[in-house]
Amino acid sequence: MAKWNVEVPNTEYYGPLPFNPRGVATRDLGPLIRELEDSRTIEIAIDTETTGLVIFKEQVLYWSLAWGNRRCTLHASMLPYFKHIFADPRKIWIFANAKFDMHMLANMGIHIAGKIHCTQVQHSLLFEERSHRLKDMAKELLGWRWSDFQDTFGKINQNNTPLQLMQKAESENFPLLCEYASNDAWGTLGVYRDLTPRLKDALTHSLFREIPPYIETLWALFSKVEAPYPRVLWKMERNGILIDMERMARIGPL
Repeated sequence: MAKWNVEVPNTEYYGPLPFNPRGVATRDLGPLIRELEDSRTIEIAIDTETTGLVIFKEQVLYWSLAWGNRRCTLHASMLPYFKHIFADPRKIWIFANAKFDMHMLANMGIHIAGKIHCTQVQHSLLFEERSHRLKDMAKELLGWRWSDFQDTFGKINQNNTPLQLMQKAESENFPLLCEYASNDAWGTLGVYRDLTPRLKDALTHSLFREIPPYIETLWALFSKVEAPYPRVLWKMERNGILIDMERMARIGPL
């Protein structure tokens, strides 16, 4: 376990072992899957490590989960074993950048049925003018900062793609790769746990406090209005949108 200035549980790894794992051992998926299955309304933070940032073509290399007092890194080949959990509408999935990670998961055939909560959106409701990057939010709210991807694995350029840097980390320092990935999920969960009570305590001056949809707090605004929106944007980007060109021409400038 790393010597962080906040309490961080040990990283667990699930998946095939790359060459030279330096003591990192794979684990039996059964108990993990059963734990996630049995919890009816569990809140699970999730993050992906991918081949790049282009939403329609990149692939997941590793992904991480954090819930309760556990965090783990999983190989992309483990995703199919969790399809039924992603399809459970009772689950609440916590993302630091929901729309991007949903695209990455969809590229791997994974679609999420449960609620989506994005910490970027939560943070923007309280601190509009501040950075909403995960590591900046974690430093601000939790007093915890871990290195960025490029500071950890090397600079991305024409000769070093994210895939190549991850492959190098697999062979040279696989425990660091596992630690980094699960830090993202654990940090996301920590930020969510910090922001949620703040939103619930923050009253609004909305005209809708006394009438539907009853927006009395920023949590009500988030959960009723803002939380569903990343999925709407994701669907628009994923499927495209139809434009009524005749109507656009009618309402356009003369």
